[in-house]
Amino acid sequence: MPEKKAKAKVKIAELEVKLARLGNKGKQGKEKVDTLLELGNHWRYKNLDKQVEYVQEALDLAEKLDYRAGIGNAHLAISSSFYYKGGYDSALEHGLIALRIFEELDNKSGIAIACNNIGNVFLGRSDNESALKYYSSAIKILEELGDKVKAANIYNNAGIAYKNIEKYKKAIESHRKALAYREEMDDKHGIGSSNYNIGDVYVVLKEYDKALNHFIVARDYFQLTGVNMGLAYVNLGIGGTYFNLNKLEKASSYLQTCLKMTREIGIKELEITCLTLFSDLYQKQKEFQKALDYFKQASELKSQLFNEESEAKINQLRLKYETEQKEKEAEIIKLKNEELEEMVAERTAKLEAQIEERKHAEGELKEKLALIEVQRAAILELSTPVIKIWEGVVVIPLIGVLDSKRAQHLTEELLTSITTTQSKMAIIDITGVPTVDSAVANHLLKTVESVKLLGAECVITGIKPDVAQTIVHLGIDIDKLDTRATLADGLKWAFGKIE
Repeated sequence: MPEKKAKAKVKIAELEVKLARLGNKGKQGKEKVDTLLELGNHWRYKNLDKQVEYVQEALDLAEKLDYRAGIGNAHLAISSSFYYKGGYDSALEHGLIALRIFEELDNKSGIAIACNNIGNVFLGRSDNESALKYYSSAIKILEELGDKVKAANIYNNAGIAYKNIEKYKKAIESHRKALAYREEMDDKHGIGSSNYNIGDVYVVLKEYDKALNHFIVARDYFQLTGVNMGLAYVNLGIGGTYFNLNKLEKASSYLQTCLKMTREIGIKELEITCLTLFSDLYQKQKEFQKALDYFKQASELKSQLFNEESEAKINQLRLKYETEQKEKEAEIIKLKNEELEEMVAERTAKLEAQIEERKHAEGELKEKLALIEVQRAAILELSTPVIKIWEGVVVIPLIGVLDSKRAQHLTEELLTSITTTQSKMAIIDITGVPTVDSAVANHLLKTVESVKLLGAECVITGIKPDVAQTIVHLGIDIDKLDTRATLADGLKWAFGKIE
């Protein structure tokens, strides 16, 4: 591995020297774009921010030169970077731009990779069926081209999608197909990736010995190639497997390594998974405060990735599709008036086929919007979690803006949990709530009264000074509120009641 890292450093240094010699015009300018993209690719698995820095410079120069292939490749690289950083809306936007450019150039390989990147976005959003459609299109093109290296990568991604929809046999078949191609090409990084994904399927099937064997093979190959991103995933896989085997000390060690590497590289989705596993691990160890801390970190990160702004950008992309459709229809009318009948008929048929594809894409986007609505409801569910931390004690930690809709959901969830768990004490922690208006304050008061009607006691913790002043200025009757300064004080209160 040190030798591999040394060779990589030498290669980067050579590219930097080459870059310094190249100008920004003509043939040299295009060569400079390609060199910048190659440099960005070297940083892809090590530092995503560094990769974007080189690729953005390549894109700016390619646009000045009107170097269409360079522009397409730059958008592909940016799409991939945003995907790993959890910026799915931006990843989709850049992937679609790349796809259009490569369709114009009739670049089959570029079309396939763009389809793969778009499929990855849908995979990240848990829309596995749409992901598989794009993966299938990409695989078909690459098999026709005989490009086994790229085909293996996409078989790998398709395997992940099949695992997510519980088609485990197809998942393993796809990963083994990828592995066979990679072994044939002696692609060490790819061999590691395939072994990791096969192990991941075996974890779901609870065949933990097989899973560990594949993870260890993957780790050895990633260490050979010095791929930090792959090592981060492997540490998660091994840590998760030891967690399932109840070997918690080993699990914690691997998860710590994974979390450190993930934060260095910047893979947000993997960080969420790691934080969630840590929360589950500390619950098993009955260290509930630590479990709660990690759960809060994971929830905050999820809120950053799946927010209303992201949904708005997806809607903007949908509008772009509709605009393109109208432009195509207008072009058909123009052609009918300006060109010979035979030429018009030929081009009209082609454009109408494109419009049909756009209509199909619009239908798919409508399905995606419906999925977003489901995800929004799921996010609301995650934003008001009720945790049973002890027999007879439930805690509901709140983070972010607390509006009337969320306050209503809080009441419903808390009352339901008290009834089902037969809890006698409830703690509402608003440490992470920045502001409270009169409607929400009154709602909290009614929630406390509702809890008391069920025969349980309720305490509110973590009221900040500015929130406290707001409640007093609003004239809320605070005599009915039982409060504690911190969540820890609330827990002491609850455990004191148990004793």
